[in-house]
Amino acid sequence: MLLASVALLLALLMPVHTPGAVVSTNTMLVCSPGYLVKRPRQGISALRLQAWVQNGHSVGTYVKGHRKYTLDHLVPRELGGSDTLPNLWPQPSAEAKVKDAKENRAKVSVCAGRQSLQHAQKMFETDWRKVP
Repeated sequence: MLLASVALLLALLMPVHTPGAVVSTNTMLVCSPGYLVKRPRQGISALRLQAWVQNGHSVGTYVKGHRKYTLDHLVPRELGGSDTLPNLWPQPSAEAKVKDAKENRAKVSVCAGRQSLQHAQKMFETDWRKVP
């Protein structure tokens, strides 16, 4: 029972069914002023339940537990991440603020030329927890 609970927790912490997806690898575009304003969210609400089920949850648990999660982009929107199912996953809300801070630091680093956009995107796709 304990082993199954640990396995479930690990699955929830890393979106194994969400490989990540990007709409842009163009650093100049991503770093341009107003980049996110020019990219309104597209159909995210319709994808919430699909992302929930895709990542191993049942429809029944969505009704009971989805408020403890944030529908998040594995590759952040501000780093060119897409609004598509391969890039969306239910992230525990407690982690969302930690990941948001990492996303902001990564964007500053990319736009300052300290790392490539593609490298930052790959770091989030691989394991966002290892992003400095």
